[in-house]
Amino acid sequence: MNDNDRNNDLIGRLLNYSGALPKDNEETKQAAKARLERVWLESVAQQRALQRQSRLVRFAAAAIVVMAVVGLVRNVTLQPEPVALATIVQQTGVNFTGGDDSATSVFADELVRTAHQGTLTLMLNNGTVILLDDSTTLTLQGPEQISLLGGRVYVDSPGMDSNVIIDTSWGTVRDIGTQFELDVNAHRMQAALREGSIQMSLFGSAEPIVAGAADGRGDVVRVDAATMQVSKDTRPTTSPKWDWTRSMVPAFPAGRHSFAAVIAWVARQTGREVSYSRHILETEAQNEIVDWPSIAATGAEATVAQLVETTSHFTLSFSETTVEVSDREERLRRH
Repeated sequence: MNDNDRNNDLIGRLLNYSGALPKDNEETKQAAKARLERVWLESVAQQRALQRQSRLVRFAAAAIVVMAVVGLVRNVTLQPEPVALATIVQQTGVNFTGGDDSATSVFADELVRTAHQGTLTLMLNNGTVILLDDSTTLTLQGPEQISLLGGRVYVDSPGMDSNVIIDTSWGTVRDIGTQFELDVNAHRMQAALREGSIQMSLFGSAEPIVAGAADGRGDVVRVDAATMQVSKDTRPTTSPKWDWTRSMVPAFPAGRHSFAAVIAWVARQTGREVSYSRHILETEAQNEIVDWPSIAATGAEATVAQLVETTSHFTLSFSETTVEVSDREERLRRH
């Protein structure tokens, strides 16, 4: 039975309940039936409207709950976990944004400041070593991006695959697989090269400045605040001016390593190049692997030379620009 049939049946019952109308007044009967049907339909319509309204209210309430939950989830997901961009290798007198002196990592946008006579050694996730001298302030903006607000840093990047970018109030410095020092203050900016090359893009200058190192000397680029003049000089890669980095450089790790790896490490930390007297010696140094202790960069020349000569047939001698590797018998023949 559909809705119309049910309505007619109910109206008929109501008419029967109210009693029979006079037979000769058919018009009155039809009019009464029509009015009753209209009133009944209006009542049914109102009831259904109330039911629809109730369902809409329940639906709206459910929608509000769902939106609140979604909003809460979105709020949680829009607040990502802090990203650690560097590991702290060693530190003395360092202040971090969070004030945690026992921190082991530096996070994105965290303000790092070394105190007077304080130092900090960081290793970025790509292996680049960053040394902060005293009274230096910086933040790590990304995996390979640093904002240097003031002070002096030393960058030792592992190779051409690493391109660290340093933003300063003077401009941007981009390394190209290198070792270099960058010193920034209110009066000047100075970049000194020890290995590889860098590109400097200064604010207000259309052409970038390229600086590099070769044959035992590295470029030193200075920008003066008073005149905004750029000047260039050179510095030996073994100059005592690099000695401030010695106590901060990560030690050579203890373990099994080739002679070639240890010799290359001491050469790099002292600004020298490796020179083998014979090609066969280089091959032997790469293939001979022994256990090594941890070796500090300070005094590394004497330490490595002694360890090499007491555990192998190699001998080392240090000149101004090279670490010369020869055979013990060959050296004896020379003398």
